[in-house]
Amino acid sequence: MELKLRNATLEDAAALSDLAMRAKASWGYSADFMRQCRDELSVTAEHILAPDMHYIVAQSGTRLTGFYAYSHGGHRGTTALKNLPKYSSASLCMLFFNVFRPVYPAFVTCCNILQMQRDCELEALFIEPSCTRMGYGSALLEDAKQRLKKLGVRRLIIQSDPNAEPFYLALGASRIGSRASASIPR
Repeated sequence: MELKLRNATLEDAAALSDLAMRAKASWGYSADFMRQCRDELSVTAEHILAPDMHYIVAQSGTRLTGFYAYSHGGHRGTTALKNLPKYSSASLCMLFFNVFRPVYPAFVTCCNILQMQRDCELEALFIEPSCTRMGYGSALLEDAKQRLKKLGVRRLIIQSDPNAEPFYLALGASRIGSRASASIPR
């Protein structure tokens, strides 16, 4: 069935939150860990309406198969990447794609497009667990890269679950470090 991409609506918020939780849980995390992730993985009407956030939903027929979100203003958890912590199970892998070539040596985590800065952050990319390995994740990531290229973005910064890192690396991302998950109390 053909994959249709559209902008998220306010009515999608609960379904996107549920999908994000199912997708994260599919990696085998404990119920306690998943409770700690709930706030970070929740999508609210405020998130969808935020001017610096963009949510794109994937549907196959009437079925919600996945979504991604990107920010260009550091909306949800973007922090500077100085003194990155050592990788641990409570860390997120940091990766990036160069949307435009050549590779630019300077690295900035996430910038506001409106200020003509050229980096953007992938805030979420989740696929319904029963729909993984069907090309939906690759299609969503490619759509994000094409949309951002049209906006003049040069790099897409990704905070990846460690389990999803191989997916991003296989599609051409470069690993740049790790940082602690905002879901885990320190």
